[in-house]
Amino acid sequence: MDISIELVNKDATRQALTVEQWQFAGGEQHVRLAGFDGQQVQSAIICARLQSSDAIMQLLLIKDALDRAAPGIQVSLQLPYFPYARQDRVCVAGEAFSAAVMTGLLRNAGFSQIRCWDLHSAVSEQLLEAEQVHQAQLVCQFAQLKQWLQTHQAALLAPDKGASHKIAKVADALSAAGIEAEVFQASKRRDPATGAILASELNADVAGRSLLILDDICDGGRTFIELARLLKQKGAARVGLYVTHGLFSRGIEPLEGLIDAVFTTDSVCPLHPFESQIVELHTLKLFE
Repeated sequence: MDISIELVNKDATRQALTVEQWQFAGGEQHVRLAGFDGQQVQSAIICARLQSSDAIMQLLLIKDALDRAAPGIQVSLQLPYFPYARQDRVCVAGEAFSAAVMTGLLRNAGFSQIRCWDLHSAVSEQLLEAEQVHQAQLVCQFAQLKQWLQTHQAALLAPDKGASHKIAKVADALSAAGIEAEVFQASKRRDPATGAILASELNADVAGRSLLILDDICDGGRTFIELARLLKQKGAARVGLYVTHGLFSRGIEPLEGLIDAVFTTDSVCPLHPFESQIVELHTLKLFE
């Protein structure tokens, strides 16, 4: 279970809370707080990586157990990766609005505050009303990434129009830190019925240039594979990829030969267990 709890006691001391967790034979999750004295506790901070439906249920059960053991306790949630954020609209009649469902679960749980990193879209921001660590803040803390940009005099590339406002803020933040980076804008052609990406397009001369693609999530990587292939066809010398949330459900091997360096945070995995002789993988470790 990748969920940790820190208690803030009334005397201002802090301590970790142990959670006993198990699964019944029928598949139901259950939790118990070990050695918890609700009379001494003022507030609690939960840090969670939610990579499965079981983890989501465990989080909700933990919040309920805290509320029952210490009525009125303030419980804040540190949730770097907000699951289901990509399903932020109904594209085809009959689909569920997954981001709204997930938001409802978290908001109904009654957390005093929710803090996320680089939310997928304005829809998630409006639904969740969470405090957010923005992409520009994370990039500017990433020493290896900034060094790569400077070493290769790389430009920034937004993979689609939805990412453009984030990239502009990244460019401004880097400029304030003394790193000037030109910004390019790519686009995607999608099947309107399925949402599947048909092609990536870029109307710019990138021959001999190094470029860094920036986005919030990499899952299977198809978007970035197709875009990197296009960049290499256009003569790009080097292609890097920054994603805040590196799910990498197929590993990073599919990126080999197209992406030269991958930069991500530890929002999803404490340590990314992927090794490659071709792709450099760098992780910004911020999550405790």
